[in-house]
Amino acid sequence: IGQLTIEKEFVYEIREKEPIEPTLVFNPSVEIEERINDDNSITYIGEVINTGRRRADFTRVIYHFWADDTAPIFTDSCFVSGNNMVYLNGVISDATIEPTETASFILNITLPDSLKFEYITKDIQWDIFD
Repeated sequence: IGQLTIEKEFVYEIREKEPIEPTLVFNPSVEIEERINDDNSITYIGEVINTGRRRADFTRVIYHFWADDTAPIFTDSCFVSGNNMVYLNGVISDATIEPTETASFILNITLPDSLKFEYITKDIQWDIFD
């Protein structure tokens, strides 16, 4: 295999390349709906969008409930309803999001009556598989 040598005076510009990876965010054009159900459970309904340049695999939305002293007191999550994917090892998933595509999520959480939380945070996690 050969080598390529470029003289410094012939290089006129060096640009950084954006990494080829998923970038998942909650879709800003779709408001996340919060429903308080008859059984006092809470349902969150929303949408995630992949603004990156690679497929996100096994995408899930995680909600964290926090006490007033910033201690975590409850966490729950759900996988998104995305595209179907069959991986080389035979595993089948319906939680993948291709670049520029969206996927919806519905997370139903039953909190104990004794649980008092001060605030909620949410995030998105995913894996990358070839």
